[in-house]
Amino acid sequence: MKNSNKYFTLDILNKKIRGSARSFKLANKGYGDAYEQLMALMNAHPDFELEEVVAKKNDSKETYEGLSYEFMKDYIAIQENSSLLLKKLDLVIANAKKTRASAYPVVKRWFLRTFGTPIEAGKFQFDLEAAKQLIEDASDEKIFASAEEIENELPDVA
Repeated sequence: MKNSNKYFTLDILNKKIRGSARSFKLANKGYGDAYEQLMALMNAHPDFELEEVVAKKNDSKETYEGLSYEFMKDYIAIQENSSLLLKKLDLVIANAKKTRASAYPVVKRWFLRTFGTPIEAGKFQFDLEAAKQLIEDASDEKIFASAEEIENELPDVA
C-alpha cells in the first residue's frame, strides 16, 4: 500500500470506516490499493461499520458552466484590444500548464480578474449569460455587415 490515507478514513469514536463512492467502487474490484487499504482497515477493526461519505456542496461558490477556453477566446475577440488580450490568454495558459497539473483554475481566475466585476477582496463576478449575448450580437453584426456588402455589390435590377 503506497499511501495508507488515500481512500478511506477511520472514525474511531463512531466505529466507522469512511470512504467516497469512488473509493468503495475501486475497492469492490477486489484488487488494487483501495481494496488493500479497505481490507487492512476491516481486518484491524472488524467491529467497525462501513460508511459512504458524500462531499458537501458549497452553495455559495460561483460556478461558470460553459466558461471554456473557446468561450474565453470568443469573448476576448469582441474586445477593443483583442489581439493583445488573446496573446495574454495564451501566455497565461502556457505558464499555468508548466507549473500546474490543471491549468484551467489559474486561467479562469485570470479571466475573471480581467473581465469580471469585483464583489469583494479577491472575488469577482462575471455575467456569463450577458457575455454570451454580446458574443452572439457581435457575430450577428458581422453577418449583417457582410450581407450588406454583398447587397451593395449586386447590380440593380429594375
